[in-house]
Amino acid sequence: IEKPEQAEEVDTPRTKVTAKKKLSAYEQAIALRTEGKYEEAVAAFVEASKITTGLERERCLYQAASLSLSKLNNSQKAALLSQSYTAQYPKGFYTQDAYILQARAHMKGKEFEKARAVLMNYIDSYPHGSQQELAHLLLGKIFATTYSNCKAAVPHLEFVVADKPTGARAKQAQKILDYCKKKNP
Repeated sequence: IEKPEQAEEVDTPRTKVTAKKKLSAYEQAIALRTEGKYEEAVAAFVEASKITTGLERERCLYQAASLSLSKLNNSQKAALLSQSYTAQYPKGFYTQDAYILQARAHMKGKEFEKARAVLMNYIDSYPHGSQQELAHLLLGKIFATTYSNCKAAVPHLEFVVADKPTGARAKQAQKILDYCKKKNP
C-alpha cells in the first residue's frame, strides 16, 4: 500500500499574513505587562536588557525598575535596578527619571538617608534637570517630616513654590511649608 503524499505547505501571500510574527524580547515583556503579569514582565524586561541594544536596552532596564516599584511594591528591587541603570547609563535617556525612581524606592522602603543622598546627588549633577522640582519637593518632605528639620526643608520647598506657583507640586510644598510655620512660628 502506497502512502498518499502529504501536500507540502506552499509559502503564499496568504500564509505569510496568517503566520504569527515572533515577538522580540522587549515585545514579550510589554505583552506580559499588558496582561497584568507584572512579576513575569519585570523578569522579562531584565532578560531583554541583557540581549537588546541601544535605547531599547535602556528602556528595558528602566521599565523593570519602574514596574518593580509601581506594580510589585518591591522597593528594594526597584532601587537596585534604578541604581544599575544610572551606573550603566550615566548620560542615558532615562537617567534623570531613574534617579527619582531610586529615591522614591528608598523612601518607600523607609531608607530616608539613602533617598536624601540620591536626591542631593541628582540636584548637584543636574542643576537644570527636568526633575529638579520633584527632587526638591521630595527633599523638603524628607527634611520636614522624617528629620523634623524645617530649616533644611524650607529652601527646597520654596524652590518648588517659586518654580510653578500654581502647580500641584507647589500646593504640596506649600502645605509642608505651612506645617513648618506652625511647628516653628
